Amino acid sequence: MCGIAGIISLSNGSTIVPQWLQTMADTLRHRGPDDEGFVFFDADDVQCFGGNDTPDSVNNYQLSVNCNYESRISYNQLRTTNYQLAFAHRRLSILDTSALGHQPMSDQSRRYWICFNGEIYNYQEIRQELISLGHHFVSNSDTEVIIQSYIRWGDTCVQRFNGMWAFAIYDRQTQTFFCSRDRFGVKPFYYFRNEDFFAFASEQKALLTLPFVKKKLNEEAVFDFLVLGNTEQHAESFFKGILELKAGHNLHIQHGILKIEKYYQLAYTSSFGNFSDKTAHNHSVRVKELLEDAVRFRLRSDVPVGACLSGGVDSSALVCIANALKTGDAPFHVFTAVYPGQEVDESGWAQKVVEATGASWHTVETKPLDLLQQYEDVIYSQDIPFFGSSTLSQYKVMELIGQTGIKVTLDGQGADEMFSGYSNHVQTRALHDLISLNFADYKSLQQAEPKLLEHLLRFASKRTLFHLPFGIGYKYMKNTKYDFELLDAAFWNKYSDRYYSQKRPSIQNLNEVLHHEYTGGQLQYLMRTADRNSMRHSVESRVPFADDHRLAEYVFSIPSTYKMHAGRSKYLLRQSMKGGMPEEIRQRWDKKGFATPEYRWFKSLKNELKELVGENLEPFVNISQLHKDWDSIFENQLAGNTLGISRFVILSMWRKRFGV
Repeated sequence: MCGIAGIISLSNGSTIVPQWLQTMADTLRHRGPDDEGFVFFDADDVQCFGGNDTPDSVNNYQLSVNCNYESRISYNQLRTTNYQLAFAHRRLSILDTSALGHQPMSDQSRRYWICFNGEIYNYQEIRQELISLGHHFVSNSDTEVIIQSYIRWGDTCVQRFNGMWAFAIYDRQTQTFFCSRDRFGVKPFYYFRNEDFFAFASEQKALLTLPFVKKKLNEEAVFDFLVLGNTEQHAESFFKGILELKAGHNLHIQHGILKIEKYYQLAYTSSFGNFSDKTAHNHSVRVKELLEDAVRFRLRSDVPVGACLSGGVDSSALVCIANALKTGDAPFHVFTAVYPGQEVDESGWAQKVVEATGASWHTVETKPLDLLQQYEDVIYSQDIPFFGSSTLSQYKVMELIGQTGIKVTLDGQGADEMFSGYSNHVQTRALHDLISLNFADYKSLQQAEPKLLEHLLRFASKRTLFHLPFGIGYKYMKNTKYDFELLDAAFWNKYSDRYYSQKRPSIQNLNEVLHHEYTGGQLQYLMRTADRNSMRHSVESRVPFADDHRLAEYVFSIPSTYKMHAGRSKYLLRQSMKGGMPEEIRQRWDKKGFATPEYRWFKSLKNELKELVGENLEPFVNISQLHKDWDSIFENQLAGNTLGISRFVILSMWRKRFGV
């Protein structure tokens, strides 16, 4: 797990300034405090450097193999000023923590060079296959496995990887630049391009340090955030000109020509199917096997591994499986966000898992003042605005993990989108049963089951309403006053077509909704916040439910009737864990998610929050009206819905922090 960055010169008159790479690497230091490395290429030569955080063991090793390596960038020793390509790397040492795992890394011929962030969990199996094919290895790292896989199989090597990755490979002989991002977008990859340069980095803030990248706000992204509740739905997000390489895509540059292609698409069955106890049992057995394999792979590490534990079914399943698979007598470390005395507190459930596994339990409490004291750092860590204080609580958990000395953690993101864990999935299933796809209009539906339909629609989430046919759910999608009426009129009029033109595909079945959430913006948002929060504290977050393609492909091949059964969500996951976790947890009916007592926090900080929303919200929000209505909003409209105020606060703080 690391931070990567690089620059390519695209025109004859543009050369790379080495200090640019140093600044980018410094900006990404939190992603890899254990080591740093740089490599610069011109037409005939390669020059390598370390930095202030490069260990002596790396310096000694690199010097011994005659890599023209200096202990740190020394600009007066540069042999050329005509660099055409350069990599910078910050390392969080997880696999092969020796000097042999230093990056940027090359093969033994020094033709191929790689800058890599992530983990290839099946690297040992691929390594053995490559050895049988005549390949030789120097290290025990997964990084070297990627290089040798690329040498053997070219671009298609990524199809063999099980894991999370974002990497760039440069072939000096063909002058080919190849980048790839993992199937489901766990690891980030951002880039900028103009006529003179192509630059990439793990985080957008690193690109913003470059003199040729100008800070410019993308107002469409602001509208999507405030009105549609979306972030990073498109390649270009809040910073104009900075693009995201999307999940499951490769990027090539050769002779200045950039090409992006999609190499992976998760398939799913559209069959609803008839329920069978025998088939359900067979599916649950296979799910258990694949989930255990996914966890086993993600326990591969040369440093200690722990887990985040909320007390819900997903994280509890991972902790119970990991605890059963771990070697040695040392207890498994788990970490929980607690809210003593609050109804969202799940520590009682987490304690049951701790008692059953004998895990070493660490807890952290997020308090209202943390919003004022740490929100700014969370905002900087995230790069772009986020939704609500659950991101702060996750940040606090990762902070605790880093302070404890655990460098790798398992997290449960992706299970809800895979197995059906949200309330809107229950509604989707009910509406699917209710709505015939042959209905010609809404009146037919009203006549069929008017009371049940009205109940489902009134309490359905926006995610469910978004998928309804014929615009049935449209009138129920109205936001509260401070979501819509407080927007600046000119801003609303300029971009309102983005609201009215939202694609509302008709419901086919539950699997379609799950697939949309798993491969779309919903899970991507969770992956982004988790990556930035964990890496801010130099912790590697591993997500068995979200990036093990074998597990995902199997679960999405199962008809949705086996995911929601007898009114129970996550039916398959629950069945697969029978006997493997505390029964009280397995049979939990309530679903809290990663909730916080945000309503109470906001009420207690009403005046302080008002001071945070000011001129930075112009020209998007009517500030004078917002301040005028402030007390009324908190007294009459805030209960049960803090999302509008939260967006205003976070957007205002974000613009101030990044100076956009």
